[in-house]
Amino acid sequence: MVVMERFYAAEAAYVAAGGHGRADYAPVAALLDPATDGRAGCGPARSARARRRGQRSLEAAR
Repeated sequence: MVVMERFYAAEAAYVAAGGHGRADYAPVAALLDPATDGRAGCGPARSARARRRGQRSLEAAR
């Protein structure tokens, strides 16, 4: 629960600072599991290589 509270606080600070293109996403990304694939949505499964990108793919997507 503590990790989720930290995540929500970091996310709120990101949005308050201007969000995409204006704020640093690193504090939010640091709280994500490295195996997280933020680009995956509803649909066919992604490749194992894409899933391994995790936090780096989220930071690159900004």
